[in-house]
Amino acid sequence: MRIRHWPYDEVCVIQTGRVAIEDADGGRVEFGPGAAFLMPAGFDGRWHTLEPTCKIFVGVSAR
Repeated sequence: MRIRHWPYDEVCVIQTGRVAIEDADGGRVEFGPGAAFLMPAGFDGRWHTLEPTCKIFVGVSAR
């Protein structure tokens, strides 16, 4: 999924499955069960679902 200017900070914890986050420069990081990461506001890139995934997340708006 293409993401352009993600609207808020999102903290994610992957419970099951695998995803990959790819930034606009092509840098890519994969996350699996137990991994936690921040999707920052303004992020531009791609979200790849590599396996069916369940995540817990909290979105925080700057407003």
